[in-house]
Amino acid sequence: MRVLLVFANPKGTTKLRLDEEERAIREAIRLSKARDLITLKALPASTVDDLRRELLDEEPDIIHFSGHGGPGAIVLETAVGSKQGTTIIALADLLRRYPRVKCALLNSCYSMSEITPVAPFTVGMETSVTDQAAIEFARGFYDAVGAGRGFSDAVEEGKSNVMLKNLGSGFSINVFPEV
Repeated sequence: MRVLLVFANPKGTTKLRLDEEERAIREAIRLSKARDLITLKALPASTVDDLRRELLDEEPDIIHFSGHGGPGAIVLETAVGSKQGTTIIALADLLRRYPRVKCALLNSCYSMSEITPVAPFTVGMETSVTDQAAIEFARGFYDAVGAGRGFSDAVEEGKSNVMLKNLGSGFSINVFPEV
């Protein structure tokens, strides 16, 4: 299984702990029984062109976006580090051409305030989410993926990790298809 981590924290936006999220994901995979079956590739400071070119080069099974978002959008970077808003609809249109992508995890505020499937299994944040809750959701999600569980179970594991660590105040996600 191939996982593409797409991280963006453009200039002029609130600083996110994306390096901590990547570390949590790598640790979850490294400690899992499926560690030899899962490859991770990270695209820091991702631009639209970085994402497109990576999809053309090697299709992942999971695309994990982490960064800022808004209602129905994610925020990537421009070549000079400024904000580049990308609608969820445009992202869905792009990913539709890559049938290997089975799951899209949009770990950013308001990324799925309106249900728009981006991949056969799409997870996104319905409201604002704290940096720590996003990190812990990702940790739980990849703990389950590394244990060989399906995406629905991985979502539940991520939610449980957030709730067990008392980070769930206002934490709300949308999943398509619904679990």
